[in-house]
Amino acid sequence: MTRVPRSLVASALLAAAALSGCGAGGEGAGAPEAQPTTEAPAPAAGASGAPDPERPTSPLAGQVEELGSAVYDPGEHVADAVAPTGLRIDALGISGSAVIPVGIDDAGELDVPGAADVGWYRYGPRPGEPGVTVLAAHIAFDGVDGVFRHLDDLRPGDEVVVALSDGTERRYRITELTQNPKSELPPELWARDGTPRLALVTCGGSFDRSRRSYDDNVIAWAEPA
Repeated sequence: MTRVPRSLVASALLAAAALSGCGAGGEGAGAPEAQPTTEAPAPAAGASGAPDPERPTSPLAGQVEELGSAVYDPGEHVADAVAPTGLRIDALGISGSAVIPVGIDDAGELDVPGAADVGWYRYGPRPGEPGVTVLAAHIAFDGVDGVFRHLDDLRPGDEVVVALSDGTERRYRITELTQNPKSELPPELWARDGTPRLALVTCGGSFDRSRRSYDDNVIAWAEPA
């Protein structure tokens, strides 16, 4: 589908490894490093130095249970962060397509969902944040037309509406369409600073039957309306 630069792949894999430390099942993360043990304080003693007969004792007194350190993943604690959940493009007859957060697959490409859904590259900016929010969908999947089958029919000025998890919407206007070989995607596609923009990405160009893959990517660029 869309190959992600190695630097961004490394960041995403590190995030996946951090999650695996919390039981997410990702590969490459070892067991949490054990914390040094400390001795528990002795039971309080009376004036004579003997244990206070009025103070209850426990068979576990003086014992410490060793606990491993937890792995902190900031992404798990952004409860109020607003994420894209739906997409509407009237010019293409796209209405209410679900947007699903995605990462990268073993080949270093965006792990785009099936034909009916759109993937949001969750390691990049959210709609409205500085940089480029990347939404990708298939042109076709398992013999079924994908959401972005006719993405290259968009024209400058066409409206794109992204629904957000807080119930609001962000509206964009298409500014241009570009077509690039998959190995030569523009670096600005992965920008994390600058003016907030939206990039809609799908496959395009010639279809290589031996690899069962298109040679290029079509990108529809949009700016806030």
